[in-house]
Amino acid sequence: MKKNKWFLLGIIFTLLIAISCKKDDTSNSSKAVFSYVADGFKVNFTNFSTNAT
Repeated sequence: MKKNKWFLLGIIFTLLIAISCKKDDTSNSSKAVFSYVADGFKVNFTNFSTNAT
């Protein structure tokens, strides 16, 4: 009876790990891209980001 309990517990543990290891959905395709130009102490930044709020 103890072997069955440990076997069942092992299966449940394995299933929980398999279910929780999902890959994140990266279909929103937002991308952060910045550019800068430095002229002495003056720096200008340009934002080229897409699909961001």
